[in-house]
Amino acid sequence: MTLAGTFAFQHRFDPAGGSRLTISGGQRPEVARLLAGRSLSEASRLIPLLFNLCRRAQGVACARGAEQSQGLTVDSATAHRRQWLLQLEWLQEHLWLLWVRLPQWLQLSPRAVAMSRASQLLQRCMQALEQGEAGEQSRLWDWAGTVYSEDFAHSMAGATALQPLLEAVADLDWRSAYRPLPLPKTDTAWWRDCNEFRAGLPPAPQGPAHGNETGALVRQQHGVSVAESLRSGWCLIPRLLAVVEEVRTLLSALAQGRIAEQLVAAEPGNPSPSRLVLGQAETARGRLVHGMVLGEESQQVQQYRVIAPTDWNFQPQGALPAMAADLPAADCGLTRQRLGALVVLMNPCVGWELVCDA
Repeated sequence: MTLAGTFAFQHRFDPAGGSRLTISGGQRPEVARLLAGRSLSEASRLIPLLFNLCRRAQGVACARGAEQSQGLTVDSATAHRRQWLLQLEWLQEHLWLLWVRLPQWLQLSPRAVAMSRASQLLQRCMQALEQGEAGEQSRLWDWAGTVYSEDFAHSMAGATALQPLLEAVADLDWRSAYRPLPLPKTDTAWWRDCNEFRAGLPPAPQGPAHGNETGALVRQQHGVSVAESLRSGWCLIPRLLAVVEEVRTLLSALAQGRIAEQLVAAEPGNPSPSRLVLGQAETARGRLVHGMVLGEESQQVQQYRVIAPTDWNFQPQGALPAMAADLPAADCGLTRQRLGALVVLMNPCVGWELVCDA
């Protein structure tokens, strides 16, 4: 994100209380301040310019909110184009995690050249879609087929290019009683609750070893390999497997020149004009929500709030502290490697720093 804060994660082993991780910082409300008082059409133009990550998804979520405010339903061609944009951006984010960010943290060689080529091609294709052009579709299909067959056609055990990543993650993994829960229904009643908790999300019902999450792990938790590793209590491997499975799905569909239908989130239902509207989009990191309150007599923005997947996944009492609580005692170096790998796999959309005290 362009308008974002930085997370500070601090971990320590307490002889009396065990392993503890605290989270501070995160996103800042600049978006709300920048858009308040502007027309909705102006806000729709500005939103994609305010974000570095998931820029297309931000634009789609805002556009859906604007359409809902006027009771509009887009035509099938527009809806289809948006799904293409979302999935190409989704693929780019996942590849960056697998090819660059995670290898860097694990001190493996990143696939920088392959990522650069992929990013350039995906960006050109997304720009062509935004301009209503065909662009380099045939080249995109060919590239997806090649990457799929070379790296993702087999299970992780047989995917030689990904094997070092799997082994390095497995060496750092640990077991936890934590289990992910899907998000609650994000409707207008939920958004009103969120607005009462401006410093964060409203407390959600959860057990002592559960927390609400969004993203690849929740979407893929019923798949065979992910479900098996979750049942075994592993913290890292299920997250890696979930991302790999989504990349396999996206590449396989692209190689056939189609959208990965199993990853398509339902479009908003028949909208009705309202002052309180929500625009939503599914992204690589999870569900993105734009909530806005408009003026009674105009399309002027009175309140605007973006709730990103990171807001869910890095709550101070959420998934990360729950899994950190089950960390086995170790020296600071190993503990930092383990926790950092988990943060990377959870993929926050803001910068972060991790400090481990003795």
